[in-house]
Amino acid sequence: MLMVLVMIPIGYAIKNCDSIVTPKDVPCMIVSTWAYTDCAATQAVIYNSTPVLIETKNFTGYGTSGRCNFTWNYSASDTYVWNVTNGDTGKITVEYEDDNMASLGIILFVMALTAVMFILPYKVEFTKHQISNLILKRCCILFGMFLLSLDTVIVVTIADTFGLGVNRELFRYLWIINWSIYLMMLYLVLSTVRDSLELWKQLSKEKRMGLIG
Repeated sequence: MLMVLVMIPIGYAIKNCDSIVTPKDVPCMIVSTWAYTDCAATQAVIYNSTPVLIETKNFTGYGTSGRCNFTWNYSASDTYVWNVTNGDTGKITVEYEDDNMASLGIILFVMALTAVMFILPYKVEFTKHQISNLILKRCCILFGMFLLSLDTVIVVTIADTFGLGVNRELFRYLWIINWSIYLMMLYLVLSTVRDSLELWKQLSKEKRMGLIG
């Protein structure tokens, strides 16, 4: 009984589809404009814009009006067409909602996190042990480089979603960043080993001279 009560609001929450919907509107219901002779015997053959056959769906009765419906479950961005066995046809377009503020907020958040990773090594002393502190600072710089690559991937995804037409340039920028990460990784490893050895020698010398305990 409890499961039935929980499922009832979900069934009524499915709205009728508009001609243009966003992924958050799916699932929704495709409702016939007039009554069909037999809903159960009527099928809709669904194609995408290629066109490729996606699915064949059977209609069901829509209340007491005599009209028929089926549930629309496709949220991928595309224009879909369905042909009904009685000769009817229909079209629905699924497109992403133009939410510039949300996209900008995501970009600013990740860029701020990236900036923090680059600033931390110059502002924070992680530990009193100089060699460990050096390694942690270099790791922050390297992590910041990976975040910079992630920033670019997010920008590419948003640009592709809204069809800005700059994907080629952004992918080239991403390629440059990724190769910079490889070179930076090599430099940081070598320089960290070199600087750690110099620090170790300096600390050993100061310890022999009694300058440190």
